[in-house]
Amino acid sequence: MQHQQPPDPSLEKLDQKTDREWRRLSNQVLYFRCQDKNCHTNPRLLSIAEGDPDSPIAPLLHLWRADNFSSDGRFAESLKAYDQAVIGTQSTRIFLPKANVINGALTHKAQTLILANDLNEALATYHDLMTLLPLEKEAALHAGMLAEQLGKNQLAYEYYQRIACADYSMDGDDPEQLAKRAIDRLDSSNVVFCQSEEELAGMLRVAVECKDTVQLTKLVSKTHFAIGPVG
Repeated sequence: MQHQQPPDPSLEKLDQKTDREWRRLSNQVLYFRCQDKNCHTNPRLLSIAEGDPDSPIAPLLHLWRADNFSSDGRFAESLKAYDQAVIGTQSTRIFLPKANVINGALTHKAQTLILANDLNEALATYHDLMTLLPLEKEAALHAGMLAEQLGKNQLAYEYYQRIACADYSMDGDDPEQLAKRAIDRLDSSNVVFCQSEEELAGMLRVAVECKDTVQLTKLVSKTHFAIGPVG
């Protein structure tokens, strides 16, 4: 016999009107996104969110608006809406299990900043996410990768160290594994890494043709790709 799980006291229960409105808006947002009219519902979402800013659904409505703006390349409006989503979480409680508006809003904000080619601000956004959610491993990994792109290797090292595991495994998608490999790569100053098999093949061909033994030594490593040594 199955026992019904008791309600989670941390989750806000929606009243019938808000629940109906939430479901209707969900369907509308998805419909217009499929029609490539991402921002069509934004005025309605903003009106409802601003009409009742303490409603549990208000932060998520701002998050939807932000995603819609970002999809249409309206980055400035998108970034403002992501901030509104985060601010909204300060006065409301979540009503869906595992719904983490802060994580979603700041992660999507960082990704939008990358699309806008503002890597420094994207890095700062991931740092904000780690400050609010210290256990968020994906944020630390992406912050490290961005720091590397910006030439801030020591900062990247610190971000990777926050989550790197002690031993290698076969789980190549695990943030802890990727962080460990990134640290090993940063520590391997005498090893040349490539972004693809084609780049590696080209470098090997040139090194062999030029009889460049120093370059060949650098290319012979545990791995030749930017993910870092795999053991």
